[in-house]
Amino acid sequence: MKGMKGAQMSVSGPETGKLPSVSVVMPAWNAEKYIREAIDSILAQTMTDFEFIIVDDNSSDSTPQILAEYARRDPRVKTLRNEQNVGGGQSRNVGLAVARAPLFITPDADDMCVPERLAKQKEFLDTHPDIAAVFNSFTVVNADGEFVAVKEIRWNAATMSKLLHRRCVLGHHAGMYRADVFRGIGGYKAKLWLAQDWDMLIRLTSAAKIAVMREPLYKQRMHFSNTKARFRAIRPAYHAAVLQLDSDRKSGVAESSMNITVPEVPLDLQHGQEEQHYYWILTKIAIGEGEYRNAFRYLRLYSKTNRLKTFPRAMFILAAVPVRAFLQALGIVKWVERIFQGK
Repeated sequence: MKGMKGAQMSVSGPETGKLPSVSVVMPAWNAEKYIREAIDSILAQTMTDFEFIIVDDNSSDSTPQILAEYARRDPRVKTLRNEQNVGGGQSRNVGLAVARAPLFITPDADDMCVPERLAKQKEFLDTHPDIAAVFNSFTVVNADGEFVAVKEIRWNAATMSKLLHRRCVLGHHAGMYRADVFRGIGGYKAKLWLAQDWDMLIRLTSAAKIAVMREPLYKQRMHFSNTKARFRAIRPAYHAAVLQLDSDRKSGVAESSMNITVPEVPLDLQHGQEEQHYYWILTKIAIGEGEYRNAFRYLRLYSKTNRLKTFPRAMFILAAVPVRAFLQALGIVKWVERIFQGK
């Protein structure tokens, strides 16, 4: 069987004749440490009418055995396995090629959904047929699942759509999509390994209307392997490619004629780990969302891995706290939102 763009895969798991209301498509690569929590959070959903497609991206750990165990236990679980490692975006395309529901979500294999996620997002889309996707705020947790901060959506949908042409301001894993619209924009571009989500969100919001809800319904886990500090040298090239593609579309260039030129991501970088950057990322997330106690907690942990950089970064935090509070007191956030809305 072939998925989108020709990825090869093998399939296991039962399939019934009744179409599900929602498809859950989850890519997984060497996810044995966290995938049980991720799967359990889906199987614990209050809305039970869904199919659960998990795409194993050629894992070499115990992920295939864990997936087989869940497929035996629950008929909603269907597992697919890529014959070679193709990355998260392409694995999502593979799963979506066989998804049968009109709506879908695509969480990561190390994250978790709150029990009401499917029910609340589906209810919203059912009552708003003109909306192609709805996105929620999400909670960031650390490697142990402990609360760090809530990444709150502060802007309305129109503002978020405009901001996407400058930077990635939505979590694609926190959205629920209409499958026909998503397939119509071409899914994820596999070559944009470090920016597949951002590129997809730009194309989606350019083609259809989205909505946002502030309630956090998703938990994104940050751990040593997914903070991606090791990509800092090549990340700008991917960001530049996304912005160039966006510019080409605005100029009327056909999608099929666009040239994507980005550096290859070496496997040792794709699958590496970096402890010190993990703590610094958590520090910045906590600052940005006003969780200052957690910010100082992770700064202390960061100081144990990199003492040379701790002092200037501690000064950054001490400056950021009063500046952020001052801007909030002046209502700067609402003022900037009115500018983006053209009011």
